[in-house]
Parts: sequence; C-alpha cells; structure tokens
Amino acid sequence: MPILARLLFSAISNEKKIKLLSVMQDISYGIKISWQESYLSELMKQLTDWIVQPMSEPQYRTIGHKSLTVLVNLCYGNLPATRIYALMRTIDTKEFVVHLINLKWYTHYFEQYLKKLYLYGKIRS
Repeated sequence: MPILARLLFSAISNEKKIKLLSVMQDISYGIKISWQESYLSELMKQLTDWIVQPMSEPQYRTIGHKSLTVLVNLCYGNLPATRIYALMRTIDTKEFVVHLINLKWYTHYFEQYLKKLYLYGKIRS
C-alpha cells in the first residue's frame, strides 16, 4: 500500500487515478493494520479531499466513490491504526458525514460505508 499511495500523490491523470484506486480497492479489502503507518495520514487526507471535491463530471464521481471505498477498507477493523490517529486528525467527521449524506448519489450503500467507518453516529452528535 505505501508504494501505491506514493504513486497516488504524484501528478497523474484522472484515468490513472481511477485505475490506481481500483487496485487499491482490491488490495485494501480486509487489510489488517496493527499500528499507524507513516503514509496513512497523507493518504487519508488525499482520499477525503477527492471525496469532498465537486463531482460535476462522471470521472470525479468515480474517483470520489473509489476513494470512499478505499477509505472504508482502510478503516474497517483497524480503529487504533486508522480512525483514531489518522482519520480524526484529517477531517471534521461531522462535516464529512453531512457532506456524504448531501451527495446526489448518496444511497443506502453509502450509509453502510458510514457505519463501517463508525461515523454514522457523528451526525447525531
């Protein structure tokens, strides 16, 4: 994952971002992270930036969706390594959840993502 994250930070085309995020989706599914890796904070920041970017074009929606999937895969089951130390430092969780809910493509599917991120209750706080 660290090598893929470094590639993601470089200036690449949207098509390559989509391909790279697709690979990261597959690799990150079920991943177990025991401690905070040095690349996690920067990766989570980049993913959340793409999730909250304006999604006026299909390419940006695809990048946002794949970024959310990778973010969920990294956080799910990895609370000490990801949620507490990296994700919470990266975003305002309440603002982030409200943004996700307000997306035009928000569905029950994304509600499940929020529950996996343990952020669903944040909108009620």
